[in-house]
Amino acid sequence: MQEQLGKRVRKRINILIGLMVVVAAAVFFVVGNQSGLENTAVDFGNTEDFSRGWYYEENGQVKYVEELPFTAEADEMIFYHKLPDSGEEPVVLSFRNRQQKVTVRVGEKCVYQYGGSSPLRGSLLPSIQCFVSLGIQDGTETAVIQIERTVGKKIMLSEIRLGSQGAVLMGFFRESWGIIFFGVLMVVFSMGLLAGGLVLRIRSGYTEYSMFLSAGMFVLLSSLWVLLDSPVMQLLTGSSEVVFIASFLCFMVFPIPMFFFVESICEKKYRGLSVLKLLFSFNFFIQVFLYMAAGVEFYKMLPITHILIAASIIFTIYCLGKECRRNRSFYAREILIALFIFMATAFLSLADFYSNRKDYSVIMRLGLLAYALILIVISFRKLILSGEERAKLKVYRSLAYVDIMTGCNNRAAFEKALEILRAGEEESELAGMAMIDLDGLKRVNDTYGHSMGDEMIIGAGDSIKKAFAGRGECFRIGGDEFTVILKDKKLQEKEYRGLLEEMVSAYNDYHEIPIRLSCGFALIGTEKRDVDALYKEADRNMYREKQKTKDKR
Repeated sequence: MQEQLGKRVRKRINILIGLMVVVAAAVFFVVGNQSGLENTAVDFGNTEDFSRGWYYEENGQVKYVEELPFTAEADEMIFYHKLPDSGEEPVVLSFRNRQQKVTVRVGEKCVYQYGGSSPLRGSLLPSIQCFVSLGIQDGTETAVIQIERTVGKKIMLSEIRLGSQGAVLMGFFRESWGIIFFGVLMVVFSMGLLAGGLVLRIRSGYTEYSMFLSAGMFVLLSSLWVLLDSPVMQLLTGSSEVVFIASFLCFMVFPIPMFFFVESICEKKYRGLSVLKLLFSFNFFIQVFLYMAAGVEFYKMLPITHILIAASIIFTIYCLGKECRRNRSFYAREILIALFIFMATAFLSLADFYSNRKDYSVIMRLGLLAYALILIVISFRKLILSGEERAKLKVYRSLAYVDIMTGCNNRAAFEKALEILRAGEEESELAGMAMIDLDGLKRVNDTYGHSMGDEMIIGAGDSIKKAFAGRGECFRIGGDEFTVILKDKKLQEKEYRGLLEEMVSAYNDYHEIPIRLSCGFALIGTEKRDVDALYKEADRNMYREKQKTKDKR
């Protein structure tokens, strides 16, 4: 049954994962972002495509740029384009700049500059979205864009749009809402995972909290890195430098919680995962130290982080592969598939970073999204299955302490209750003991059969449970013997007996063969006595009453 349940859950979850990945892909490739992978023929309202008509000079020759984005191996390039008549409304030029110095002039007037070093980031420039205010144009001026490379071997001029300030900003947000959606969605998911992990940590007996916490931290750090590495945060924060440094810090540490997550699903402990955690931590602190003490830029140390990430992906795949072969772990298999997707997108992104050939950032974000979603789903699925297993275990344990025939607690439960009382853990709740014996059971079995005797035992158990409901805990400790741990100190023996006699009388009114019970009570009163002494006294009192009943007959 458990296997069938697991298969059903896995099937549904697989469908859910597939749908989420498809939806995510649709979002990213339909709405696009600033990367330049998508067609720019999108309706941006009052903006217009200003990507055609640019030219530059090379070796004294005028060359036209056929289309943007345009790349060329050079240290510096200057691009020209005649500006259209803007009428009475000022216009804004907008384009994506990838870590380059940019100067924009209208005629001989400099209207925009980006570049130079700062104490915070050094000489490295963050990638930003440039918004250049050109003012009102009469169709006679020429826009000049001067670009100087700071990293890599190539200069790049991306797609350009022209329009009013409001229209340009709206167009930018339309292009970038996929990134915003991704970031917000992942941050919300991560908060849910972290909250779930903390709740599970507080609740005893739940070991899955570590999985939730590690998955939540991974999703949070990776989503923050994606957001901070995009030009969206440039407009939201107003500080590209702080955002730039924060993105490096997130990038250096986001793989660490992933190792904790992998450890939580692997049965075997892999020492290499612990080594990788130490290496990433060491790399983080060393780079921060070198940056603050010696002014070494994070960008120059970035290849070290790239090597660590590549090595960690390969080793994690190795660990998960062994886990799949050894234990046929379903969780390991799914993470392995997700990791292959992420590895492919990550290596494409690294290839872009070191070659400047094409921007694969969208693909990497999609791979990261798929990876994060699978982590989230696996975490919740394991929690659900573990909860079901715990529920079953709870039922099995309860059955071990329940008398099947009467529904009262059994002898094992009684012995456990005595141990707790002897330890003094519930001493304040103890009011006394009651021993109860069903009279005439043998005679009924011999005369009417054991089925009728069983009915009498069930009736006795039901009457005892009803009589002491909320006032004591009832146990069947033998064939026709019951005991009650009394917990209501306000009642006296007479009142306890009255409750029991009332329930027995109600039972006998509707049954042909009545039940009779012999009872013995031992109450604490003002005298403090241990539970064993109360048990022996109640047992003696019960047998005295039973003997009196026999003598009367």
